[in-house]
Amino acid sequence: MSKSKALLEFEYCIAKTRLHMTVTITDFTDPFFKTDAGQSQMNLYKVMFDAGTTPILRTYPSKNKKFDKSFIAMPEKVNYVSFEGLYKNRFFVHIVIDGDRFKLATDVDTFLADYIEAFNF
Repeated sequence: MSKSKALLEFEYCIAKTRLHMTVTITDFTDPFFKTDAGQSQMNLYKVMFDAGTTPILRTYPSKNKKFDKSFIAMPEKVNYVSFEGLYKNRFFVHIVIDGDRFKLATDVDTFLADYIEAFNF
């Protein structure tokens, strides 16, 4: 966990399911990210987007238009999926949904569409 106060994290119980969604929003304008440790952490976050997406790594581009860069990760043999989004090189959004409900990245995109649209940066 970052030493920055730039993190907002909350959990959400998805209605009519036993699934949880954890949302973490990181603001890279926080003074912590001006320090050496903060710069290192920010670079680690941003390198994920430079790697691109590939079915081999089970990462797929997200179809949302809200974020400048985003992808969906669907790791094998684990019971979660995640969404990673970068908005104007300032906000990094990480959403994790537990369970094995989603089989396709497009299903995750569809499910998250209203949540993502609700972000107001």
